Amino acid sequence: MAATFAACTGPWADRLDPTLSAALARYPVPHGLAERGMLALCRDLHRLNILATYRRYENR
Repeated sequence: MAATFAACTGPWADRLDPTLSAALARYPVPHGLAERGMLALCRDLHRLNILATYRRYENR
């Protein structure tokens, strides 16, 4: 499983997509806090997608 995670590139490895970052900037919340939270959420969802796909095809 660890090798699968390592082989999958993380689209949110460094930063959010600029469009998403600009959308977050429109809300009246601290920009850095919102961006860090959204980045963590995107990374977690990406890992869950990898895990779900791995489990789906693991026993084929």
